[in-house]
Amino acid sequence: MCKLVLFFCCAAFVQQSLAIVGLCPDASGTATNAVCQLACQFQNNGSFLPNAFSCNNQLADQTCAVLFPCSGSCSIVNGLTGANGMTPADQPYVRAFACTAPQTQTLALQCARQCALCCQTAAYNCTDNYRSPINCGANQGNCRNPSFQAIMTQYCPATCGLCGGGCTDAITGCNTLAPLCDNVNWYTYMRTNCASTCGTCSSSTTTSTCYDIASNCAVNSNLCSNSIYYSLMTQQCPRTCGRCGSSSSYIATTCVDSSTSCSTWVRNGFCSSSFYTTAQKRQYCARSCSLC
Repeated sequence: MCKLVLFFCCAAFVQQSLAIVGLCPDASGTATNAVCQLACQFQNNGSFLPNAFSCNNQLADQTCAVLFPCSGSCSIVNGLTGANGMTPADQPYVRAFACTAPQTQTLALQCARQCALCCQTAAYNCTDNYRSPINCGANQGNCRNPSFQAIMTQYCPATCGLCGGGCTDAITGCNTLAPLCDNVNWYTYMRTNCASTCGTCSSSTTTSTCYDIASNCAVNSNLCSNSIYYSLMTQQCPRTCGRCGSSSSYIATTCVDSSTSCSTWVRNGFCSSSFYTTAQKRQYCARSCSLC
């Protein structure tokens, strides 16, 4: 039976761009004092991220091996010793210099597996959800498992190559700002600029969805057509009663929480706090704070 490996610290694999530099590793993986261009690598020692090889080359594998061999150029450029014949796949600290050279970057992305650049391709170029209860790297084998694909898509899209929907961070550095995703004072900024990191890509469509306001609508569904309770049920239970399109359900379609963090904020006293205005409470947690 496949099991997900869980962890409860706020950690996420940081995706590196071709412009980021870090310490060069030597052939054993120990960091040297030289500075290297990094891509899909950890900055502290240059070792590759788990998703550096999690894709296929667009060009034929044999073609990519010819275009981007890891021969003597690795030891010259990366400060490695004895790197002749090594490849990123069998020695996870080396790659051909041409893989990260600006003039061959487009071609290198067509040989992403050969160059260990899979995290730079469109399918991987987002971030894992920083709130993830899952150790994405340890569970990479479950990315295509039908039993886990939905949860892996939600929490580990970058690791699994399941980025999509056009949802990306609008600015760089969102991974370092991730703790602000749940900060009510920064919520609008983070949702706008760091949607992928904060996991709020679909939140903009929330307010157009029809929801029940009351929690006991299913139990009282027999009252939907009761003339005495008709108006009340239409307002409080439009989804259960099948009245999402009616004008009288307007309050229900707009009475929603725009933030996914409301349950946490409510526990921390957000709704009763005098520090936040009623407008702020209604904007973010109208339903949870009973302000509809």
